[in-house]
Amino acid sequence: MKNIINMIKYLKGTHRKLTLLLVLSIVRAALYVYVPFIFRDIINEISRISNSSGQNSFNQIYRSLLILAAVLLLERLLEFLNEKFSDTVKMDAITFLRQAIFPKLMELSVSYIEKERPGALAQKVNQGIYDFMDWLWNFNEWLSMYMISSIFIIVVLMINNIYVGLVLLVVCIMMVLINLRKVKKTKPYNNRANNYFEKYNAQLTESLSHVATIKTLSAQNKINSLFNQATERIRKYRLEQFKIQRRHNTVRDTIGTIGLLAGVAMISTMATKGKYSPGDIVLVAYLTRDLVLSIVPISRFIDQTGNAEVTSARLLKLLDTKPLFEDKPDAVSLSSLQSIKFDKVSFNYPDSPKKAIRDISFEISKGKTVALVGPSGVGKSTLTNLILRFYLPTDGKILINDAVADTFTQDSIREKIAIVMQDVALFNTSVLDNIRMAKPNASKKEIMEAAKLAYAHDFIAKLTDGYDTIVGERGVKLSGGQKQRIAIARAILKNPDLIILDEATSALDSFSEKLVQEGLQQLMKGRMALVVAHRLSTVRHADEIIVLEKGKVEERGLHQHLLKTKGLYAKLYKMQSETGIIEL
Repeated sequence: MKNIINMIKYLKGTHRKLTLLLVLSIVRAALYVYVPFIFRDIINEISRISNSSGQNSFNQIYRSLLILAAVLLLERLLEFLNEKFSDTVKMDAITFLRQAIFPKLMELSVSYIEKERPGALAQKVNQGIYDFMDWLWNFNEWLSMYMISSIFIIVVLMINNIYVGLVLLVVCIMMVLINLRKVKKTKPYNNRANNYFEKYNAQLTESLSHVATIKTLSAQNKINSLFNQATERIRKYRLEQFKIQRRHNTVRDTIGTIGLLAGVAMISTMATKGKYSPGDIVLVAYLTRDLVLSIVPISRFIDQTGNAEVTSARLLKLLDTKPLFEDKPDAVSLSSLQSIKFDKVSFNYPDSPKKAIRDISFEISKGKTVALVGPSGVGKSTLTNLILRFYLPTDGKILINDAVADTFTQDSIREKIAIVMQDVALFNTSVLDNIRMAKPNASKKEIMEAAKLAYAHDFIAKLTDGYDTIVGERGVKLSGGQKQRIAIARAILKNPDLIILDEATSALDSFSEKLVQEGLQQLMKGRMALVVAHRLSTVRHADEIIVLEKGKVEERGLHQHLLKTKGLYAKLYKMQSETGIIEL
């Protein structure tokens, strides 16, 4: 129950309603147990009709029937109120949990989300929330009602006959203990099945995102094989879980049946000795049956508690995960970004002993453009991630405005930076909203001005719904050049101090590249810029070109100087010139 209790802590504002539900359940349980007493009185009065007080007996029967009607109507009213408050509490709880969990997910490190895979994380969150919500719902519907009524019934049975009460109390305890043992036995299989279910959802999300690639590669059989492996494992562990549940349920229900028969037999024996009236026999038999039958929903609730404990533990572990690093307590907000300096910076990724970059030093200052070039895998994107504070240097330091970077909060640093990447991240919403991501309070006029500067306004105006056109998942309704220009408009709207261009034009045709380059020139005016490029045509006019090789600075200087040295840069430039990538 520890994990479920910790989940309840997230339900701010619902505790009073939960208390009210518990009070309603107590009253409902009391009425539920009281109904057999009314039947007892009616049966006892019927047995007296044949004597001289028959008329009085009829009157008593009518009074009992009226009381029964009033109790049943009150039960229906309480049931209605219970459902009304239950619906409200359930939806409030789901809302509170979602609102608490999503910001926590956004705080997680980029590396953690990439490692765990978004599909698996989404499954972990959804499964955890819905299992907990079902538990909360059934706590009210099953446990509070049946548990409270069972306590009332045991008390009544002990008052009527201590022996019958004790026998049934022992039976109930045995049935609950068997269920607790069942939950313990099934927990490992439940965990394993959930693990593979998360892998299944991760593969599903990933495959749907890359369905065109899968079809192009004719890789359906390979993907199907991966899915089949995951689903077979899920099937295997669920069947083991169900096998254990069936075995324990059979033992539990057999004990319950024996307890019911024992209780009825004891009452019947005592009734033959004149110790009970006919109504008393019906009362005790009725309560005995209800008590034994109540253990089944209580047992189901115990099963569900076990499931909720497992999925809640996984969700809480996710929520307790800390980012790779957090802002220092005395970190301040960065008002403006004047310069960024790398001072002998080295870095290796958490899961790799090999350094991605080694002893990198360079500086970007206001109005200057620095270019990072080199073959794939030499550390260009790593440097970008370090600037964006997705990672911390393993060695060396990064200075912002000549102060150590952790002097400033991460968010305030990122607010001063805009990035245009080769793979543009667009959301499945309108063009307007995609550009507005950079400045949530921007007016439509501001957005249109940014689009004009990015050479995007004309094509946007020709879309079916103009700026209100939905771009589709990952912007699939737009061409590569159109997506790039929307990304540039977004960056212009943000009005950053530093613009990072990460292979921004490498996947474009010549015509699209020309338009995008014009937009980029507008974006870079008066700003410091870091250009990460594989195509050297985009870096010829940079104030400094840094050539990386195997994570180290191989060469640095201006374009003409690097050509004259005839090193790696000159070699790459010549290769691209010969293939037509660079127009000489």
